[in-house]
Parts: sequence; structure tokens; C-alpha cells
Amino acid sequence: TNFSQLLLHHSGRSYNPIHPRFVIHIVFCVIFFWFRNVFLLILLGALTVLIAWAIIQQIILGKPFGQIPAPDAMLYGILALILFIDLAFYSMKLKTRIFLDRIEVSFFPLVSKKVYRLNELKDIEVSQYKPLREFGGWGVRFGKGIAYSIAGSWGIILKTQKGKRIVIGTQVPDKAKEALSKINMAN
Repeated sequence: TNFSQLLLHHSGRSYNPIHPRFVIHIVFCVIFFWFRNVFLLILLGALTVLIAWAIIQQIILGKPFGQIPAPDAMLYGILALILFIDLAFYSMKLKTRIFLDRIEVSFFPLVSKKVYRLNELKDIEVSQYKPLREFGGWGVRFGKGIAYSIAGSWGIILKTQKGKRIVIGTQVPDKAKEALSKINMAN
């Protein structure tokens, strides 16, 4: 699919480039990313397997797990907590939508929707940044501004009129640049 087909698919509107309402409401870019940090998923998977094995050994087979076995209820509680964390990481999704007048960011399940109006921004650019050095990692982070990121080092960098810096991570910097250039042509 080319970029215009992607726009039409995600915007849900029929294509009529002449109609002004279409141009005003078109979504220039929809970018989805799921949190897939392999090391973290392996670590969480290993913890889940370890606790599941402890439950199988201690509750089902009747053999105490470890030298000082935990109560059965605690094992169930730990398993529930780890499964909740597994589910939270598996379901994390960063969604960035670029419109003619605003940029919307949602980072499920942490941030439902944050809107940045273009008239409140001093500068917008797509460039590389250092997530570990500048923000201490990925996720919703605070450091040298605010960052919404899942992986990588490319981001849509917003600078507000008040000097605040917002970084929205992207794995498709070329498409983000293309969307932002279309905004510049429309304005």
C-alpha cells in the first residue's frame, strides 16, 4: 500500500480531494506500535513460567517449592500480578495521528489521548534522539521534556511556545516527515 491508501484506509472517509471538508478532516498519518521489547518479554515470560512451576509443584504435586515455601495464596497472588504485568506490556500501543490542526497521541493503557494543537507549537521536526540518555528509557518518560516512545531512537519532536519539549517515538520517520510536510503545504 502506498501512503495515500494508508490515509484513506485509516481515515474511514471516501476520497474526494476537491471537497474542502475532506481536506480539513483528513488524518495525515496514523502510526501504531506495540511494545515488543524482546528482552523484557523474555524476562516476564520466564517469571511467569517460574511462578507457574512453583504452583504446579507446591499445590498440584504437593511438594514444597524452595527451602521456605510461600503460602499458596501468595503464589496465586504473585501469578496474578505477573500475568497482569504481562498483559499490560503486551497490550501497550502507541498511536500517533497527525491532522491539519493538531497532533494526537494515545499510549494505551497509560495515556488515553493527548492533543497538541499546531498553533500552540513553535517547532515540529522528525529527528533522532537518545531515549536512554535524555529520558531514561522508553514508555511515558519525563526528563528533558516528555517522551512517548516504545522503541528506537526516531521521534516527532514538538516544541511549544512555552519552551516545553515533547518527543513522540516513531518507527516510520519517513512517513511522519511526509505527513508533516503535507501539513506545511496545507497551511
